[in-house]
Amino acid sequence: MTNNKSKIQDASNEASWINVAALHKIYNTRGGGTTHALSDINFTAKKGEFISIVGPSGCGKTTLLNILAGLISKTEGSASVSGHEVLKAFARNWHGISSTNVASLAHNFRKCDGPG
Repeated sequence: MTNNKSKIQDASNEASWINVAALHKIYNTRGGGTTHALSDINFTAKKGEFISIVGPSGCGKTTLLNILAGLISKTEGSASVSGHEVLKAFARNWHGISSTNVASLAHNFRKCDGPG
């Protein structure tokens, strides 16, 4: 006898490449306080789907991407890629996801004056 419930869950996991649920990131400040960079972030993205993460400076966009890349740890919640929980730090070949499947672009806010 098969378990239909687990088949449904497996199918839903296959449909999503990235799953983020109740994700939080809290940084401790030098003065003994805290900064809540991410609070209760939830989303899914299917494999091959194009998504954009937009928002004002300092809202947590880079923090979210760094957690998904395994560069920093989350405070609580879950973040998974291809059905595997993302843990700090992202290994070179983590659960079959090689560095060729994950890319990160550094952003630079210097003004570009053009050639010359």
